[in-house]
Amino acid sequence: MVTLSVGRYLTLKLPHIFDNHGLTCYQRAIPKDLRHRFRGRTKITVKLEGTSSSIALEATRLAAQHDRLFKMLRGKGAEDLGGQQLDAYLLLEHFDLQPGAGQAYVKDHQGQDAQPHLEFIEDYLKGKEEGGTLTPSDRLARKALQAPLPLLLSQAPEVYFSEHKRGAEAAFKQGVLIHWRKLLEITGDIPITGLTRDLAKRYITERAGEVKTASIKREINALRAVLTTVIREGGIQINNPFEALTIQGEGKDSVRRLRFTDEELRTVIRASLAVGDEIRVLALLCCLTGARIGEVTGLRRQDLFLDGAYPYIQIAEYGRRTVKNKNSARRVPVVAIGVRAMKTLLQSTKSEQLFPRYCDGVTANADNASAAVNKYIRALGIKARTAHCARHAMRDLLRHANVTIDVMNEIGGWGSQSIADRYGEGHDLKTKTEAITRALAPVLDTL
Repeated sequence: MVTLSVGRYLTLKLPHIFDNHGLTCYQRAIPKDLRHRFRGRTKITVKLEGTSSSIALEATRLAAQHDRLFKMLRGKGAEDLGGQQLDAYLLLEHFDLQPGAGQAYVKDHQGQDAQPHLEFIEDYLKGKEEGGTLTPSDRLARKALQAPLPLLLSQAPEVYFSEHKRGAEAAFKQGVLIHWRKLLEITGDIPITGLTRDLAKRYITERAGEVKTASIKREINALRAVLTTVIREGGIQINNPFEALTIQGEGKDSVRRLRFTDEELRTVIRASLAVGDEIRVLALLCCLTGARIGEVTGLRRQDLFLDGAYPYIQIAEYGRRTVKNKNSARRVPVVAIGVRAMKTLLQSTKSEQLFPRYCDGVTANADNASAAVNKYIRALGIKARTAHCARHAMRDLLRHANVTIDVMNEIGGWGSQSIADRYGEGHDLKTKTEAITRALAPVLDTL
């Protein structure tokens, strides 16, 4: 930073102005998170000439220009801007212009509409055109002068993530991007406005030869959610082409999930009690509660109520951890052997999480936990089963124990509630504990 004397009485200390071996320069460090956008450059340097006043004005203009540029590069969709499109925007910024600047007019001294702010960029583009060196980025910049460039499919996910409550979660983003990249493979990186109903149907046709219809349905739901947000936030005047699509033969290729038999449940429970580490206690709680493995994985000390007359676990949202639906937030009773296993595991760690290997108190990595438990189940010689099979087994056990459907749904977080179901606090812990104890009796009585 150097000190400039402007006039007789005014002295300014302006940031970004430096004396470089006798030359006055504007020098601006490129923020570390944006340097990959500048092909590895770490700073911007511009030689300044003229009087102190003109140098001060030019430095102020450059600082404002680069403030806008850095803000733009951190904005919605900026990380996924295509190379040519980004270069076009950078060219506009170089001439201190914004997309749509070609729509602005002022009156000249003769009262005619004029665009003096475009003179420099028009001279630049005309010179390149006459010299035969006009690039695709130059052409895009000229187009952007009349209107902002259309949002491309590759830019859409960042807009979606910026608006979604889970948009900062790496696992959530990865899941969405897997489906979005498949769409890009089929359609190419076209503008959102170019996405048609026929292309959406083509996506179904292409995927039909690779995955089951249930997977296609999930993918379409994810794509539709992204587009709904982008269309709304971008003010794009199109209908969502992924709305109300028909998948031929939907559900007919599904394979019915199998439940654990009573003997398989005993095998898992017996082996888990014998070891008692994180993976085994995870498997044990799935068998004893019927909870989803993601629900169990995210348990913290404050979610465990193990010393009352009716011990239970509290399944709740926190941080970036979500539950599947409104019914999923619930209290689930735990029988005595499960309580002992959790207390023993808690004594082995100072962590506030029951399963610190898979949960950090903000997010729960249910995918990794599920993979580990499923591998453990296979190692016990139980084939074609996963942790989720314990949930199906609990449903049948409750049914066979003649537990009423409303109590059953409160224990497992199943089903949608009617208006009447939402009144009151639901069944008490005593009722639910008696139900789950009765349901597990055929399995536990012969351990």
